[in-house]
Amino acid sequence: MSCSTNICLSGTGVYDDTYTIDGLYFGLDYYTGSTNGYYIFYSTTENRWCLAANLGDPCILFGPNPTSSSCPDFYPSILSDGVCPPTPPPPVPCDIDFNAEFDCDVPPTPTPTPTSTITPTPTLTPTPTNVCGGVSLDVTANTYSPTPTPTPTNTPTPSSPIVRPCNYDGVAKFNNVDGFIVCATSKKFEDCFTGIEYYTTQTLFDSVGNLLVVGDVYGGTINGKSSCFIFQTIVDNISGGDKIVITTEYGPSSDGSCLDCIPITSTPTMTPTMTPTPTKPCSCNAYDISNFTVTTEVITFTDCSSNEEIDLRPGSMGWLTWADNVIHICSSTVPVISQGTAIVTNVGVCCNSTLCLQYELTNNSPLASQPFIYTNLLGLTITQTLNAGQSVIINSLSTPYSLYGGIYVSTTGVSCFPSPSPTPTQTPTPSSTNTTILTYDWTSGSSWWPTDTLACNNYVSFASNGWTTSTSSPSIGDSLIDNGTNLPVTGHNNQWIGISSTSAPGVVVYAVAVNSNGTIIGVTLCP
Repeated sequence: MSCSTNICLSGTGVYDDTYTIDGLYFGLDYYTGSTNGYYIFYSTTENRWCLAANLGDPCILFGPNPTSSSCPDFYPSILSDGVCPPTPPPPVPCDIDFNAEFDCDVPPTPTPTPTSTITPTPTLTPTPTNVCGGVSLDVTANTYSPTPTPTPTNTPTPSSPIVRPCNYDGVAKFNNVDGFIVCATSKKFEDCFTGIEYYTTQTLFDSVGNLLVVGDVYGGTINGKSSCFIFQTIVDNISGGDKIVITTEYGPSSDGSCLDCIPITSTPTMTPTMTPTPTKPCSCNAYDISNFTVTTEVITFTDCSSNEEIDLRPGSMGWLTWADNVIHICSSTVPVISQGTAIVTNVGVCCNSTLCLQYELTNNSPLASQPFIYTNLLGLTITQTLNAGQSVIINSLSTPYSLYGGIYVSTTGVSCFPSPSPTPTQTPTPSSTNTTILTYDWTSGSSWWPTDTLACNNYVSFASNGWTTSTSSPSIGDSLIDNGTNLPVTGHNNQWIGISSTSAPGVVVYAVAVNSNGTIIGVTLCP
């Protein structure tokens, strides 16, 4: 999810080393060599990842220009994730002492003569020993000057041309490839509203015949169903089988173009009354983490949606340290603190709307489409992007974080659900006891929608017919009362509608879904 803490450069000579994240430089991680002291950082002047002796110096080694990578992207043959393996010691050379003697004139090693007794004996005359062991060699050398033997030259014999009685007449035809050569790759698309990914090997163009643009939003059908989808990338490890038809272009997803696309809802076929599907309970707990002792601890938790293990550092929020911040986490396991200590408090299930806070996010990096993560009111992990220099305020059950440290997160402390002013409704009573039942009136559009996103996008204030709830904000399990009949709404099972308080119409908008009995089964705070 984020850049590797350690990276290894190899095959570059003096720059070979293990480089470790040492802080933020212009909103992105930078690395320091563990032994050579060189730096790896994103250069805003050269628009690429650099290695230099100091931060901001001209590049010595560098990656591609321009680049959209938020992590170092040097050539893969010299860059790898993790710590460099230790250099093996050089092999000990074989020390073989060859002592060869090629002369027979070797001084004989004297043989010790045993000491004889002092008995007079005749003097012995020593016989010389032939050290060559009786081997002799006579060599005679003769010098010859060879006379070259002349090579006879063949005299060519003229020959008459060969006449071949074969005539060939006709037309040679060459078949051109008239069409597209389709490579073994798939195009990856993501549904704007469900996040479901689709893959296809089709040759696709937009409605006017142009090539598709990565990151743009298109409208059309996927497997026969009207959809709004983002063209993500080309992949070579998946053979897609989805059927995709493109009819409309809406522009870059980073500009919010998904909101301009509305899928066409087909007229439902009358079916018997369906038993409402129970809402899936929230499977994650919420944790507050505070009182950091080192202020640079690493928080490790398990993402509720993907079940992936995530490591959070202060740089994930664009901060230098945790300081006195309280971090809110939704996790399927108890968060673990390393490289220091902190207090971890379980504050209940994650899908508790009272835990929702507003956060301001700003992309301080020079890179566009920086991704960030937050948790919506259903406890689902949502990924969005933010362009360079852009700011946005979001509602989240957990503290948002960025994947590459390029986004600064500011906690506003404002609750996602400011309570609308209650409108007291006088109820006549036969007794003299004054009883005031507080109800809360809501205004909305007249249309119901199959998704919360469509309900939010098509909210219209001051409809002729209003709604009432018994709580200051819509709550699951509460009834949505039709003010025209003073009864729970009917005929809208598993459908959504956008509503806001009559005391402040359009200021805070909710999308609510009801079952066949008019009971609220889903609530989403509209962005």
